[in-house]
Amino acid sequence: MDTADVPKHQIGANVFNMMLSFCLLLALSSAELLPATLGVCLFIGLVSLAVSSVAVALITSGLHWHIAKFSMFQAFAPYGGETRWHHLQFTYAVALGAFNSIGFLLNWAIASSVPRPYHHAYAVAAFFSLALCVSFLLTALVATHDLSDEQDMEQKATLVHRLGQQQQQQQRYTEL
Repeated sequence: MDTADVPKHQIGANVFNMMLSFCLLLALSSAELLPATLGVCLFIGLVSLAVSSVAVALITSGLHWHIAKFSMFQAFAPYGGETRWHHLQFTYAVALGAFNSIGFLLNWAIASSVPRPYHHAYAVAAFFSLALCVSFLLTALVATHDLSDEQDMEQKATLVHRLGQQQQQQQRYTEL
């Protein structure tokens, strides 16, 4: 599959999430005081960066359609349906949005608890965590929009198929 077949907003949103994750990690690494909860914030930033990077790699290589067909993902398909990439994209975007909201709360708590000259790095990290939270939740909304477009296309294809069957039946009836 060529990258021309992939909607550009999927690639762009994940690249934007990668850049925000990288900025979050830079902000956290510039901190001078290291409280105990910094490890959790770093872990959330690293997971966000890794998942966004893998998503960009899968989408640009065209493997995202094949990944969605793995049996471990198909086991979660509702009503015996088929899991598609949009389902996976929605799931990881909501999960990372929730994780980054926790990261925002932790970074904000650290920024307000450390002494005055050291709080700037954590305030900036809190801003990037909040931006990541919003960005991942917007990615989830875009995934639901893509899913509704896909369902509309399937419904149109079904209607065209039914219309073709009706025309064939009418032809048979007129031939008799």
